[in-house]
Amino acid sequence: MSLHEELDSRPAIYCRALKKQYRSRSGTVDALKGLDLEIGRGECFGLLGPNGAGKTTAIEILEGLLEADSGEVTILGMRWGQNDDELRQRLQETRFAERLSVYVTLVLLRSFYRSGKDPAEVMAAVGLERKGALLGGHALGRQAPAASRAQRIETVSGLMNAIMLPMWLLSGIFFAPERFPGFMQPLVQALPLTQLNYALRAVILEGAGLLSQSWRLLVLAAWGCVSFVLALRWFRWN
Repeated sequence: MSLHEELDSRPAIYCRALKKQYRSRSGTVDALKGLDLEIGRGECFGLLGPNGAGKTTAIEILEGLLEADSGEVTILGMRWGQNDDELRQRLQETRFAERLSVYVTLVLLRSFYRSGKDPAEVMAAVGLERKGALLGGHALGRQAPAASRAQRIETVSGLMNAIMLPMWLLSGIFFAPERFPGFMQPLVQALPLTQLNYALRAVILEGAGLLSQSWRLLVLAAWGCVSFVLALRWFRWN
């Protein structure tokens, strides 16, 4: 029997006398007290138990994220500490990253393995060349900027904070707008949040009708339209 056939004949997951302890201020906590587990290949297995039973600890040991205090663990006939590279190639997360094109996702997943098909070849095999935007070549360098330039939520969050923080300070949420110097008043009065605060206070505190605040609502509507048009021009979500 070859080594490959021998590995295939072993259980997918096998552990014996698995133990793990954690130290706490109140003493030692036994997360696992000699767990015995054997799961065959192709078997659907559910690990159930109450809170604190050690389910997460057991899974993290099987995944190689934690080291057991004692016991034996084999995954697909291989052991952590001896076959780490092979196990990491087999135990991959299947959730796709957001905001990445099909081609960039294939390149990323292909990089986890020592050998395999070229991502462009896979795209062509299933008729997704256009989805990958592979025009004039298959270089990752052409895809990476497109995947990160306008698709990074961190960049958008930073821009939003840069706009919102000054508006919070100037629009009357923390300080009365009238307290700012006269040369700043045109800017303060033009902010949409300033007009929204004025309109809310007039309606709630003074009993004003919505019609009396119509010009403030028009300012808000104008800001909304301008922001929407700019967003359409500046950002391209794929």
